[in-house]
Amino acid sequence: MKVFRMNDYDWWADETLEKAIANYRADQLTMVNEDDIDTSDAYEVSDEAMEALRYHDDNGPTWSFREELNRRIAAGEPFPCLFAS
Repeated sequence: MKVFRMNDYDWWADETLEKAIANYRADQLTMVNEDDIDTSDAYEVSDEAMEALRYHDDNGPTWSFREELNRRIAAGEPFPCLFAS
């Protein structure tokens, strides 16, 4: 499983970039018009960025995207999915 940056606001977890774009677009159609879904700059998040990008808890703790992806895989959470927004 990999993480892909879809746009300035959303990251998606999926197997490939092509699948990520298709599944993200299908997911977003439930909320916005297709013309408003821009994935033209979508790309796979690098290993370095997986360590640098952070989840933030309202109470202060932070952890890396890598740690979050590993946690979700270990917990058996369903994929593909919206990973962060």
